[in-house]
Amino acid sequence: AVFLLLLHLLVSSEALASRRGGRPRKSSGRRGSSSSDSSRGFSPARVPSVPPTVSAPTIFHGARPERMVRPPTDRERAFLNESPHNNGMALLAAGQYEEAGLAFEKALDRTPDAIETWSALGVCMAKLGEADAALVCQRQVQRLKGINAHGNTEQALEDEVSSLVSASALPPLPDGSILTISIGSLAECDTGGRLWPSAHALCRYQHRIAGEMYGVAVLELGCGTGAVGLFAAALGARLVSLTDGGPTAVLQLAESNANANQRMWNDSKTSVEVWPLAWGRPVPESVLGQGYDWLFGSDVTYSMGAHGPLLATIREVLKASAGGCRAVLAHERRVANQESSDVRLENLCNEAEAADMKVITLYSEFEGERCVLLLEVKLQ
Repeated sequence: AVFLLLLHLLVSSEALASRRGGRPRKSSGRRGSSSSDSSRGFSPARVPSVPPTVSAPTIFHGARPERMVRPPTDRERAFLNESPHNNGMALLAAGQYEEAGLAFEKALDRTPDAIETWSALGVCMAKLGEADAALVCQRQVQRLKGINAHGNTEQALEDEVSSLVSASALPPLPDGSILTISIGSLAECDTGGRLWPSAHALCRYQHRIAGEMYGVAVLELGCGTGAVGLFAAALGARLVSLTDGGPTAVLQLAESNANANQRMWNDSKTSVEVWPLAWGRPVPESVLGQGYDWLFGSDVTYSMGAHGPLLATIREVLKASAGGCRAVLAHERRVANQESSDVRLENLCNEAEAADMKVITLYSEFEGERCVLLLEVKLQ
């Protein structure tokens, strides 16, 4: 009787819960063991998982604002802390010039117009004894500075350089005739395609000693237009070698000027040749065997980084001549005023002394407002 009573109470409670919408408890903690679960089709696999917490979306009134963040430019990226330029500067300070040069070249691949990087690369090249490369870097720095200062136009830079070179014709020859010298464009010939005051000064020097120029052999370093060497040819030199280590267009310009003035020495046995020569590199025996009497160079002292290689080449030619050659250079004083010290000349003299050579000032003269010194370089 007690069992039946308890059974009745249990059934009654289940029915009451069903009417109130309640769900009967599982009779067992094991899944699928309850008949009530089976009857209602319960399956834990079909219970939707709790969705992840999602923040409420931001509601914007009007147009959605854009983030005003731009990526860094190539120039800015090149000067970040881990940039090739800064790595190169650290290597340069540590005396690792080859590694620094590679870093600067990598930086220039990103920003070809970075003046600071070109300047630092030039220092590396000078430290490594690569005078030609150092000179190219320095010329690139000057070119970029000129472009930046004149609105990034090549014509403005052409005008700026034209204002610095000599506008007058070369001095006349003893018979009154004048050489015809063409100039080259700055883009193709760099500054080597222009007539600078130093070239006029060296031509006037030759005019003064015209009697000593007949039948001699002349080597011109950094010939550019070839004006100085061609003046010697017109004075009756038997051999004139025009050399330059600049762009091919410079040598082509010198050769063109030689052909244009050939009438000046047609009646003599003068031979004019044009070939490349990089300062500081061994001079071919065929060249040294020419027995030069004169070595000329106009405005070849501009780059202090090139003084060492320039003097090395002069020394090699002078030694090969066994005292029979004189080396005369025309040097322009590029100073704020005539009382200022000439750091380029001081550096040239110091480099010469270190190479067991000496520099003597023959005299000075003015080309307009530009002061030019005539220097002779000798072996000690």
